[in-house]
Amino acid sequence: MNQHSLGARPLPLPSVVDRFPCTQSQQRFWLLEQMAPGNTSANVALCWELRGSFQAETIEKAFRQVNDRHEILRTRFVEEDSVPLQEVVDHCDFKLSVVDLRTVPTDQLEKRVASISKEEARISFDLSRACLLRATLLQLAADRAYLLITVHHLCFDGMSIRVLGREIGEILDAADNNRAPELPELALQYGDFALWEEAHRQSADFETERSYWRDRLADAPYFELPTDKPRDLARSHAGAAVSMLLSKDTSNRIDALSRSEGVSVFSLSAAILAAVLHRWTGKTDIAIGTQIAGRDETDLETLLGVFINNIVLRFAVEPDAGFQSHLAAANGIVRDALVHQHMPFNTLVEMLNPPRDPARTPLFSVNMIVQRAFMEDHRYKHFEMLGRPSSTPGALFDLNFMMIGRPDGWRATIEYNPDLFDATTADRLLADWTGAIETLTAHPARAIAALPITFPAAATAVDQPGPATIEALLLEHAAVAAVKAVDPSNGAYRLLVVPDPSCTQPLETLPTTLLDHLSKTAPALSRPISISLVMQLPGDVGKSLQARPAKGDAETATNAHHDALEAVVSELWRELLGLSDVDRTANFFDLGGHSLLAVRLIAKLRERLNVKLTTTALYRAPTIEKLTAELAAFAPINAVIPEEDTRIHDINPDAPGIPIISINNYSTIYAISKHFSTPRRCISVRLVDPDAPFEPDNKSFEQIADAYVELVKRVQPRGPYALFGVCVHGNIALEIARRLIAGGDEVAGLFIKDVWAPAYSAHVRDNRKIRLLNKVHDGLLRLRRWRRGELSMFDVLRYYPIIRSRRLFLVMERFFGNTLEMETRLLSTTSQGAFVSYLAAARNRYMPETYPGDVVMFKTNESPAGRDFDKSLGWKAVVSGRFDIAELEEIVVSRGVEIGTAEAAARIEATLQQAEGGGA
Repeated sequence: MNQHSLGARPLPLPSVVDRFPCTQSQQRFWLLEQMAPGNTSANVALCWELRGSFQAETIEKAFRQVNDRHEILRTRFVEEDSVPLQEVVDHCDFKLSVVDLRTVPTDQLEKRVASISKEEARISFDLSRACLLRATLLQLAADRAYLLITVHHLCFDGMSIRVLGREIGEILDAADNNRAPELPELALQYGDFALWEEAHRQSADFETERSYWRDRLADAPYFELPTDKPRDLARSHAGAAVSMLLSKDTSNRIDALSRSEGVSVFSLSAAILAAVLHRWTGKTDIAIGTQIAGRDETDLETLLGVFINNIVLRFAVEPDAGFQSHLAAANGIVRDALVHQHMPFNTLVEMLNPPRDPARTPLFSVNMIVQRAFMEDHRYKHFEMLGRPSSTPGALFDLNFMMIGRPDGWRATIEYNPDLFDATTADRLLADWTGAIETLTAHPARAIAALPITFPAAATAVDQPGPATIEALLLEHAAVAAVKAVDPSNGAYRLLVVPDPSCTQPLETLPTTLLDHLSKTAPALSRPISISLVMQLPGDVGKSLQARPAKGDAETATNAHHDALEAVVSELWRELLGLSDVDRTANFFDLGGHSLLAVRLIAKLRERLNVKLTTTALYRAPTIEKLTAELAAFAPINAVIPEEDTRIHDINPDAPGIPIISINNYSTIYAISKHFSTPRRCISVRLVDPDAPFEPDNKSFEQIADAYVELVKRVQPRGPYALFGVCVHGNIALEIARRLIAGGDEVAGLFIKDVWAPAYSAHVRDNRKIRLLNKVHDGLLRLRRWRRGELSMFDVLRYYPIIRSRRLFLVMERFFGNTLEMETRLLSTTSQGAFVSYLAAARNRYMPETYPGDVVMFKTNESPAGRDFDKSLGWKAVVSGRFDIAELEEIVVSRGVEIGTAEAAARIEATLQQAEGGGA
């Protein structure tokens, strides 16, 4: 067997060409990676068989061409303030791997193919590198091969299989026949869909979705099947599958019954599965998860990407009811859920805020998929492409029931987690499920209670050592000072161990050593055990406690360390949850925490304390008290240091001269600072922490300015002051400056850029002619920004009525009528975006008093010009001091491009040097 990659000329390093927020589906898969880095349950594995005439080089070129067409395949994922973002690069270096199996003996070939397929499917991706797709060609003969494809769910879903298959097949066929491939023009890219989804979540329509799902699932119990093995404290993603091809007669009856009852095959399958799950568990409130395609626009059908969304179907099963009435009720439930399918699952979980368990998926444990085979078998002129079963990379759910429609009939498959269920249980469940399909499609009037079912066998009891015995055995080990055994309801012991101060072994290897010790001293122990190292045993974990006598005076230092750690954890909880005080025993998720906030908290703790910590730790220890106990084992005693205020960014802090304080804008003032002839201190201040939730209140613009004055005084206690602000932040800079002067401080310079006086904005809004001229200017401005790459064409077009008339754009914001309101359209997943909208709304209710100082306004082509517009944008009526207009074509700091910053720096520097006595 030979394996190689095709030779290709190395390409230059990729450059970022666009940046988008992640969709809610992407965030879900990104969170899975944060919970268990490197897990492969989010891999999508495909297997296509090629027959006929084909060349590996042509296949590689076909994949490269698909990469060029679809931005999502040239996308990498980065974090910014613990929020995932997708970055599109200009190219990625795709290489096809080729494995030559033509010399493998026939009796060994099938086993070898299965081994390679499994290995390829379970190799993890580096999400920070573009092209989360790989392919391997298994050459079986000169005219036959398997093409193994693995793609990460972040950029791929089931419908994408069909899109990819069609495009690869068409490109290969075109190359064989010396013609250009006939591929559909892509009206959109995946990043455009991400922007649309974010806008939809801000729309009024979304509130209807919230209301429906809140009423439907608010009191739903968590449904799951009894497992054969104890569930570990962290979720396992191991995967296995059992499958059965239904007979042709049964497959035909499925289609016939769905037609006669006026329901979809999906509704029929869901009703049968709910009945089977009721018979297995005896429960009547059954929750089943499923995924909807999410491609209800024509323009989305030809895109690669992850558009799927989880929805939860909640069925009430009446055992004595006939199946037909049960089917009718189930069909109504499915229909209503599909009408409200646009509620992102992440948002649903945040809204319902169910109890969090790191070992379970939220809201449902059983999933169901019903679909026709995505891969379409196709015969081309010189070759065939055929879909084949692929390997299971891992299990996202406890159980996943799949009905796949193929040309030879419906295939029923159960993916299961072998860490929870035995293979015999999966086989028995498959037999009962397929048996129910055969029975109920033949006898739809049969009562659910009469459905024949093989109930799960009772688990075999094994005498287990009790917690006291386990604690005593561990205390025999020299590395253990104290231990507490916790026996959760799932039967898996968790041990909290305080290392002995004399222990010299690296702490990261100590749990493995202690598990080995237990396996030798307690061979009858079969229940899974996890060991967490702590510096102090929390008081509320359990009643059992064993400890050795104290071994010295280290306790004082340990307690101080513990208190310092708890102070850090408590501080971060208050910041992220937006609370003034938090009970140390309160659950993070009960207080409003959700998955993204959990990731942010863990990221801040990792950075602050220099510890290796995963998000699973917070699910395992969701209170300040418990999380501190876990951290104490890993955080060095000198790691607890004061954290800098993330609202303040200080540039050249030791430079002389009058500092410049920029309001809510770091990037522009930083770019300007690089052009001063001598270094000058520049400080960017934000009123809100960009990582903390922001809850708007009813403060006036003047009250907001008072809060900013306190922050300004903190970074610079005494004047003279110099302030800089852009758009709405220019308005707040002027009010800050006015208040500083009223308090007796000197303001040496106030620099604003493209800022409208509120009274002038109202004047433009009320004047029909000027309002129309401003709309035209606004549209031309967006086109210029699109040509420069600051906006996508999607962003440009979505504000035009003729474009908004299409369903894809129905939820977009209405076209804003003046430049003053432009910044309120900025949508952000962080608190900063919400704060800007809040600030703009307060500014629109505000009329400034006369400002007695001097002002320099940078006026660029972002502001409208002409005889109908006031050149000062209304400020001449407000400023009683000197008002200078510095006209520059542009001041741009975006994606590595800087325009006009040198000229702005020269004007600011000249003004401040004059105030310092160094200018003319």
